[in-house]
Amino acid sequence: MKKYFYDNLIIGAGPAGLFTACNLDRNQTICILEKTGKPGQKLLMAGGGQCNMTHAGDIKDFMEHYGKAGKKIRQVLYKFNNKMLIHYFEKSHLKMIIREDNKVFPESLKGRDVLNTLLQNCRDNQVDIHYHQEIESVAYSDEKIFHVKTKDREYSCHNLIIATGGCSYPTTGSDGEFFKHLRALGVGISELYPALVPIEVKDYPYTSLAGISLENVKVSIKRDSKKIASLTGDILFTHKNFSGPVILNISRDIRPGDQLEISYYNHQDRETLRRELGEFLKRNPGTLSNLVREYTHLPKRLLDTLLAKLQLEEIPLSNLSKRDILKIVDSFTADTHWIIGTAGFNSAMVTSGGVLLEEIDFKTLSHKKNEQLFFVGEVLDVDGDTGGYNLQFAFSSAYVCSKSIHAYNKK
Repeated sequence: MKKYFYDNLIIGAGPAGLFTACNLDRNQTICILEKTGKPGQKLLMAGGGQCNMTHAGDIKDFMEHYGKAGKKIRQVLYKFNNKMLIHYFEKSHLKMIIREDNKVFPESLKGRDVLNTLLQNCRDNQVDIHYHQEIESVAYSDEKIFHVKTKDREYSCHNLIIATGGCSYPTTGSDGEFFKHLRALGVGISELYPALVPIEVKDYPYTSLAGISLENVKVSIKRDSKKIASLTGDILFTHKNFSGPVILNISRDIRPGDQLEISYYNHQDRETLRRELGEFLKRNPGTLSNLVREYTHLPKRLLDTLLAKLQLEEIPLSNLSKRDILKIVDSFTADTHWIIGTAGFNSAMVTSGGVLLEEIDFKTLSHKKNEQLFFVGEVLDVDGDTGGYNLQFAFSSAYVCSKSIHAYNKK
């Protein structure tokens, strides 16, 4: 069995692992162990292959895009913010562009260029990358040395950096298998759920609407009749589930048995809308579906589907009661479905859950019980909204980790 010793050993060659290696002290030995034969596979998938690196907004506004974790990771994001990230890559000769929606991409719109930049910077920093190294065991000795075994090799190191990701897109190697080794080391892991993932509901009725998207849609999640989350944004109908940014961003909060409530017309309160729509219907000629469409400007196919459930087309518009009008209003402002789950980890962009944040020292990204054990990126219980927030945290946590190791070694 081959044996290796490194000052710093990183598990996982995704964006967080590679960026950690790029920023570690090159005077120390550095090695990355990668389970698969290729680095950065999820990075190549980000932003549909175009790699949405971060968001160009004020870093102070980033915290609200990470759910409950936002306040805890504030100092990490501040120490290496979005402007610093853009500067890092442009200094590495990879120009960035900022779109009108403030999403930041490489000018080439190719994730491959981001990956190649990271790999080149790793080479410049004299980083070894060992591929096809699936971890079989991890141990920590009384000599304060970590011992990591693979099928035919044994690695020892002073500092162990975990950058294994979560469970999303498992074919890329980020399959959650490493969590068992962390549990064996006494690291607390919260329950793992798919996040940034389409939501599936009972008897999904909108297969015929696949491809239709709407802006400014309000989506709410109810559990035991109590609203637990609410977001506004764009929605997309697919052949079998709800998707689009507002659905993906709220998916971290859902559990099977919750109710999904959707307002496609998010402009007026219910009573005002009932009164004004009722008056509009009674003073204008036409069919119910066409008039509601004229009033709301919602897609005809969506309204036909929603209103068909009410069976009101046969009633003369002048005979519609207040209760009938409320049913019409609710059909497009409170479209309610029972959630049966999500499209799963195979379709999830990130994982909700991971290493418990209360066990982490966010000044260093080390474990509070072992200052030689570090965590960066998605392996932590941190998941952000779509729009570059997850990659920003991956890079920020990697940077803070690498610099804290450098500072510790200089003592």
